[in-house]
Amino acid sequence: MREWIWEGTGCRSSFDGHYVARLERGVVRWPKLEYREALRGILQVATDLELGFYPPVRGFSTQNQNSLLEAVRAAWAKTRKIDIHGQNVVLDADHPLAEPPTTRVGRARAKQTLPNGYCGLPIESDCEHANPCLTCALFVTTPAFLSQHQARLRSSLKLIDQAEEAGHLRLAEKNRSIADNLTQIINACQPECAGDHEPATEDPSSAGPPETRHEGA
Repeated sequence: MREWIWEGTGCRSSFDGHYVARLERGVVRWPKLEYREALRGILQVATDLELGFYPPVRGFSTQNQNSLLEAVRAAWAKTRKIDIHGQNVVLDADHPLAEPPTTRVGRARAKQTLPNGYCGLPIESDCEHANPCLTCALFVTTPAFLSQHQARLRSSLKLIDQAEEAGHLRLAEKNRSIADNLTQIINACQPECAGDHEPATEDPSSAGPPETRHEGA
């Protein structure tokens, strides 16, 4: 983030983990211009609204607030959700992730928002595993996290090589499973992120991944 701002504006930034936490908690809802521009570029979205940011307006009517909320919900509904197998996901209305990430606050936002996607585990449930997300059926991601998945894949492939050289076959197999899922996720994310991809044809072999439905617990 700091590097992006430096390259784009030539200005140094104090953007850090504490600021990210304030964004996730909803304490900051309208970051300054260079932060919004950097986040739009990094997450590959066109508008601040898609990030859940909107300017504070005094006297903003309840009707306008409701209209804005509906626009955020509509944008989230159109966002492709992808599971660990690269399949498109349809979320039921009572699913924990049915509401847009930007409308979740406090504990819900802290528990559901991950560096590479979202956790579909019900809020009242506790996860007993440390970072198993890329092999968890409850994990949901979107094309906005493509760069994170690509970086993780590169890291996993290095770990596989190192584990095999050291004779740690179980560790290599574990990371190979993660790498396989990452490859499917990346392949599913790329068509939407590429601006010059060919339009879909009627050939069934060219159709996107099938959809799976995620129901609320």
